[in-house]
Amino acid sequence: FFYVEACEVWKSSVVLESISADNQDRKPASSVQVLQRIIKEKGPRAMWSGCSARMVEGCLSGAVLLSSKEAFRKVLTSSPVIRERFAPATIGFVAGACGGACQ
Repeated sequence: FFYVEACEVWKSSVVLESISADNQDRKPASSVQVLQRIIKEKGPRAMWSGCSARMVEGCLSGAVLLSSKEAFRKVLTSSPVIRERFAPATIGFVAGACGGACQ
């Protein structure tokens, strides 16, 4: 996770550099130059900026997914007609898809 976060910051900075260079009619800095500039100007910790926000987002997103999936599963299994006609795995799949849509 922490390696991915650093690469995400680097990638975003390279994209922003490219957009900035296009707007100023100049050649963009290379990705290595962008990485060096991040570390020099902001320090190595900048590579993990936004990490805690992403963790909070992931936790909240997971909570919404699981709670909505369970709510849909409960509603679906409370119907005798649905329970008779569909296997528990199918009901779980549909509930999970609905939970994912809520996410």
